[in-house]
Amino acid sequence: MGAYSNTIQLDTEDANIEYAMMCGEGELIAYYPLPNNYSQNQSEYSVCRIKNDSLIGETLLKAKEIGTQNIHYPFLHYQIALLDNQYFFISVLSNELFVYEGGQIMPGYYVNIPENEPSEDFIEEHKDLNFFELVETLKKSNIGLGITAIESSSDYLFMSISNKSTLIWDKKDQFKYLIFMILI
Repeated sequence: MGAYSNTIQLDTEDANIEYAMMCGEGELIAYYPLPNNYSQNQSEYSVCRIKNDSLIGETLLKAKEIGTQNIHYPFLHYQIALLDNQYFFISVLSNELFVYEGGQIMPGYYVNIPENEPSEDFIEEHKDLNFFELVETLKKSNIGLGITAIESSSDYLFMSISNKSTLIWDKKDQFKYLIFMILI
């Protein structure tokens, strides 16, 4: 049984956290959904640290210049995974795995996926579409959703690719398996 310590408040701009994980001593890594009409987060990931009686967020990875308009829709599911004391992160519309080191999120690995990744110009051109229109436009342009979820076990890192296939990375053999699932 623990003892009550204190109550910690979040600043309003840090309150739209969709998922969070403790990383290291007193660091809470928070993932924010894409901006929408109700919440205009400037960060995709922030590290929150206790300062006095508040949790203060500091941007680790800026949000992409797209939004979900008038809906709150989680573009990513299971955004952070821990494998062998290494934290892995994914980003919206990206084939890249990011790692958390020295208080920063840095590019770690690029997953070569058959589907194209949208360019910054493509994202800028289509930033005013609502979420469902954007997904349809991506499909018509043969552009994938990138890595949409990440999970881990003691020996494996699992990545969902465009919500339709799974990539499994075996840490021992460093061998990658791609399992395709057919969605009807």
